[in-house]
Amino acid sequence: RMRITDSGRVGIGVLSPSSELEIKNASTSAGFTITTGNTTDDGYINFNDGATAGQILYKHSDNYMRFYVNAAERMRIDSSGSLGIGTTSPGNRLHVASGSSTQVRYQATNSGSVYTRFENTDNARGYIGYEAKKLVFYGDNGTNSANKKFAAMDADGLKFNEDTASAN
Repeated sequence: RMRITDSGRVGIGVLSPSSELEIKNASTSAGFTITTGNTTDDGYINFNDGATAGQILYKHSDNYMRFYVNAAERMRIDSSGSLGIGTTSPGNRLHVASGSSTQVRYQATNSGSVYTRFENTDNARGYIGYEAKKLVFYGDNGTNSANKKFAAMDADGLKFNEDTASAN
């Protein structure tokens, strides 16, 4: 059921663990649980090389999870499911904060386009994107398909529909 090798590796459900701790269940899912003494204790996993530290911590008393990188909190998920990056108090579902210019980057790894999609519960939607060296804006065409391009901006300026910048 469990083996500690002569090199100090621990295998649970495996005879020859390939890492310091390996858990294997051949017939179903496998995992591990960190159980704390009570609702005021924290559960955590630490990563340390003697110089830098990382940590994943679950704060039971406040029901949030935080992620530390290089000994500083970098990301938090609160009890409502809001994600904060660079903030410990996310004010929106996604809240990105920085002491300098804040950027969120979307990158296609080929020559493809990149979009941010907005959608509500009745599937009405719109997009803001970057395609063919233009910032583009798409809106719902009345059939919840978001395929109506109503504006684009490129080096020549802002264009509505397929007009030229000088027409606008």
